[in-house]
Amino acid sequence: MRKKISKGLRYSIKVHLSTAFVLTLLVFGVVLGWFHYQKLTDLLVASSEQLSDRIADEVISDFNTSHNATANMVELLALSPLMETSSLNERFNHLPSLALALDTHRDVIALQVGFESGEYFIVRKLHSESMWPRFEAPPEAVYVVDSIETLGEERFLERFFFDAQLLQLDYLSLGSTEYDPRLRPWFKLALEDKVVSTSAPYYFYFIDQVGVTLVRASEFNQHVLGADITLSALNDSLKANPVSPSSEMFIVTEDGNVVASRAEYGATSSKDPDKLLPMSEIEEQVVQDYLDWKQNQVNSDAVERLGSMQSGMSQVFESNGESWLAVLRPVSLPGMNADLLILTPENELLQEAFAIRNQSVMITSLIVLLSIPLALVIAHFIAEPLRLLAAETQRINRFDYRSGIKLKTMIREIDDLAIGMDMMKQTIARFTDLIRSVSAEKDFNPLLARVTSETMHASQADGALIYLMSDDDTALEPRSLQNKGGEQDISPLPHLMLSQAKHPFITGLNSDRIRVIKTSDDMHWDDTTCQYLRQLMEVKEADIVLVPLRNRQEEKIGLLCLLFDSRFEEGRIITEDARIAFVNALSGFSAITIESRYLLKAQKELLESFMKLMAGAIDEKSPYTGGHCQRVPELTKMLARAACSATAGPFSRFNLTPEQWEELHIAAWMHDCGKVTTPEYVVDKATKLETIYDRIHEIRMRFEVIKQMEAVQAWKEIASGQDRDATLLRLKEEWRVIDEDWQFVARCNKGTEGLSEGDSQRLRRVAERTWIRTLDDPWGCLGKRLEEGVRAVKIEKKWPICLSPRSYCRISRTMLFPGGQVKKWRRAIPGPLKWMCLI
Repeated sequence: MRKKISKGLRYSIKVHLSTAFVLTLLVFGVVLGWFHYQKLTDLLVASSEQLSDRIADEVISDFNTSHNATANMVELLALSPLMETSSLNERFNHLPSLALALDTHRDVIALQVGFESGEYFIVRKLHSESMWPRFEAPPEAVYVVDSIETLGEERFLERFFFDAQLLQLDYLSLGSTEYDPRLRPWFKLALEDKVVSTSAPYYFYFIDQVGVTLVRASEFNQHVLGADITLSALNDSLKANPVSPSSEMFIVTEDGNVVASRAEYGATSSKDPDKLLPMSEIEEQVVQDYLDWKQNQVNSDAVERLGSMQSGMSQVFESNGESWLAVLRPVSLPGMNADLLILTPENELLQEAFAIRNQSVMITSLIVLLSIPLALVIAHFIAEPLRLLAAETQRINRFDYRSGIKLKTMIREIDDLAIGMDMMKQTIARFTDLIRSVSAEKDFNPLLARVTSETMHASQADGALIYLMSDDDTALEPRSLQNKGGEQDISPLPHLMLSQAKHPFITGLNSDRIRVIKTSDDMHWDDTTCQYLRQLMEVKEADIVLVPLRNRQEEKIGLLCLLFDSRFEEGRIITEDARIAFVNALSGFSAITIESRYLLKAQKELLESFMKLMAGAIDEKSPYTGGHCQRVPELTKMLARAACSATAGPFSRFNLTPEQWEELHIAAWMHDCGKVTTPEYVVDKATKLETIYDRIHEIRMRFEVIKQMEAVQAWKEIASGQDRDATLLRLKEEWRVIDEDWQFVARCNKGTEGLSEGDSQRLRRVAERTWIRTLDDPWGCLGKRLEEGVRAVKIEKKWPICLSPRSYCRISRTMLFPGGQVKKWRRAIPGPLKWMCLI
């Protein structure tokens, strides 16, 4: 039944065109705005990344400038006489040069010398308010000097305070100390190489800052001079180059410790004051969210995103419902490999992009509103001719071909459509008449006459002639001749042998295109066929258009000849493509009609042979049903003939038409065709568990395993000290129950139709028994070829006694039958003995 389309879903083309025009503008505006927004976003993000690179470069440059100057100073002092002093007074003689070095290099907060003997001399400059109370220094003090001297096994620490003129202000004796410069990492680092080296960042206790120490061993590698540099310059560089007002900036070492930041977060860990501040202890929510996001990236399978983050690409994460941009840049500094981490809120970074996006939305909305009236006018101009053509289509739908289509429009495509619809209308009318006559015509000769006449009138020819192939495919036989006076006699026309390859009609038959010959030519003047056609048309000169007729297999079945008088010009028919196309279509229709008549008998004979072949194949599948398919048609026809010949009773009015007799004949022969794909073990199935083999043997083996399990368990109990006779008696009883259960299952396997409710309940109880197994099922399934296709399963300790369709028993049809199609066959087992599936 034809499905009706809801009228509510159909709209005028004017609505569609207006909507399409408005939507096009809307989509264009949205795409353009989105493109500008994306490009500006990319530009701002790229600018942020460039700014990050510039900040990283400035941090490296500022630190290297200070570091290089300090390194040169350390190099000079390490080679100075200071390194060869042996007493405190001698060292004080070098105090002015050390103070000058501290004043000149503001990042250097201390200069220290560690001697081979274990003595220690350090000069610090007091530059922060927290240092005076920490060192208990007088208010006028500028420098503080600590000296450790050894006396035997004892080591004594003394502290001296000096003003800006290096006048001693005070002195403190701090007693013995265990501090030994030779055990410090910076002392060992200097002895490894005779050049200036830089230690890893660590916490300076006395000044509460993070810094590094530049060290250089003396000329003979006995003593070490060191300069402590704070990393406060890094903090200043980060504060001087903010990406946005709320951005967070850190310099983080490889082990996750913060050595510099834009904000003040402290220098050491709250859990271990001797260690640097880990980033995980910063309580800022955005920092914690970033660390959680990064951990999720590490734990997830997003290896590509994590790799891009490590290589310096910017990434976006969420914090407090707001998007943040994280940029990571490597910062290689002397003594450490660190990263510059910049966290910037996206709304601050992309503020300009958001503003442009909002402006684009407003402009697009305004353009769309203003374009609606214009869209309606343009849509009406286009839709009105189409509406008229739609009305003509409705007339064609009602088979109303009385009037032509007249339409004026400036749109070339619509005008071409109107002309094409008019030609289609006329063509359909002609084809409709031809099909009507063909469907009503039972005789083949009147059908040929109708086809010949319609082709002649459609091509505006003066006559038409149809040749068909003989039954032995050796000659062309004239079958129908028409002119404007009606059907003509074809007996004077000779048969044309295909061996006459030079004959113009045979040449036209063998040609792949339409050919035109002139009967007035010398080579055609004496031809019998051409002479008869000139006499028929009562002209001296006639032109013949030869159209070969071919069937669906492109085989030659005949020749269509269109006759034109001397006024015909070859260019007229050749240049009118529409007329030629119509003639070709008519010739194709004629060829198919003729072929269908020829093939009908052959198809019936083929169908009859095919049915008998299938019936024989079905009977050969089973010796129990052999000959069944041959006997059923005969018995069916005998019954049908008896019913048709009955003159009384319920079949007195029963009768079959020839078509119904043919249907009954086919149905009787093909009634068992489904058995072709049915396996033999289904057709000849004897028991319920039988497929390719009777699976009752698998069930019996599992019962045997259970009996042996019970025996093993009994002997284990006897070995553990239980009563032998009682245990063996219980084993005997258990074996009896198992044997009865097995006999019951074997009875259920017989080919009966069903089980009683009591038997079903008992079968379910038997199926609950389990047996122990230790080998994995997938190994060995259908050989090595299927090892990868069978899914491995975890080996369980106990398995049910029943056959069950577990996943590891399922074998892909493409593995079992590569390249083939196999139906799903399932053999049902009653009760809890489930399905054994081959999918």
